[in-house]
Amino acid sequence: MSQTLSVPKNARILIVDDSTLMREGIRTVLAQSNTGTRLEICGEATTGAEALRLTAETLPDPVLLDVRLPDGYGFTICRDILAASPNSRVLMLTAFSTDKFVYESITSGAHGYLLKELAPETLIQSIEDCLAGKSILATDITGDVMRMMRGDEGATSHAEGIPFAPRASSVGIGRRRSHEQRDRRDAEFEQQHG
Repeated sequence: MSQTLSVPKNARILIVDDSTLMREGIRTVLAQSNTGTRLEICGEATTGAEALRLTAETLPDPVLLDVRLPDGYGFTICRDILAASPNSRVLMLTAFSTDKFVYESITSGAHGYLLKELAPETLIQSIEDCLAGKSILATDITGDVMRMMRGDEGATSHAEGIPFAPRASSVGIGRRRSHEQRDRRDAEFEQQHG
């Protein structure tokens, strides 16, 4: 159960992503935000090591953390970030929707898991919801997580025998193609990086 927190008037955000384009895009979205909370970037990191150093220096409110970084997985770094700054909240923001990454992120203490395909206003709302103590999960993967947590039948992952359900087949053709493309990209990454 998530605890409701009071949303700060000013929130310091640490962006952790090795893509310059992604960091600049997030910076632009945050600069255009006109919500009740002033969203201010306190740092940007391209590696897990930089993220840990900046977390200790800036004690960010939320950390927007990519799952895949040059020096490790975001879910491993998530544990270290929360150990260094227990009051920080971590939102995974990634292009990868594999069940393994979602599971590892949640069990590492992440407060949310978002896909980079989201609309700018959804990112802002998700940050504010996370700051308010809510857990955030991309709608595209909610069904998969529910099936995984229920232990519904499906393929078994190579990650510690965790049961995973296949993707729902009742999605629209365009969404199905999007899932298929994302799944192929995720599988290619898995093959290259184990």
